[in-house]
Amino acid sequence: MAVVKLGSAADVEKTQVGGAGSYYDGPPPKPGYYTGIVKSMKLGKIASGKNQGADRIELLIEINKGEFKGAGIFHNLNLTDQGKPYVNQFLHAVSNGTDADMVKIRRVFWEKGAAVDTDNPDNRGLCAFIGWGPWKIANNLVVGFNTKMGKNRRTDEPQAEIVRFVNKKPVDVADDEDDDDVDSISDDEDIVDSDTEEGDDPWGADEDD
Repeated sequence: MAVVKLGSAADVEKTQVGGAGSYYDGPPPKPGYYTGIVKSMKLGKIASGKNQGADRIELLIEINKGEFKGAGIFHNLNLTDQGKPYVNQFLHAVSNGTDADMVKIRRVFWEKGAAVDTDNPDNRGLCAFIGWGPWKIANNLVVGFNTKMGKNRRTDEPQAEIVRFVNKKPVDVADDEDDDDVDSISDDEDIVDSDTEEGDDPWGADEDD
């Protein structure tokens, strides 16, 4: 395991945003708003294009309620200057929705780094994220997101694609307490303390380069 620095303090402020799993055999989810569990989050590389070789995050998110419960959606987030606002959009969706928590999760992720299981890459060479600060993949992180109907690049079959991440619940001002402030982040705060489950390899479309 290693703590991987994926950016810097400057990336904290980049907030302006310019296929299904084998266990689900139902129809592709219709366009709309869903919540889902982050089943897999891996660190990989952009395979082609002008940013070939740059780091990217490969996600597998499983819808956790409603008609399409169990459907998995793959999604990639590029760790480029243009892609980092989309990463922050994802981080905001994982947070509790308060301004303080959204700043805190960005600060921890970009400035302190994320714990990645670099000792056990999968068969594609991807390494699973374990977590960052109090946010652990094994804790079934829930995110909200909007989808559109897209097309699988390999089979041309219809599949849901994530358009944007949104917070899974409205902001409750009562939740925005002093102990959530970013100043409470200690330099000694643990990055992780648990392992993540292995998931299927994502094949979703990249975010903007």
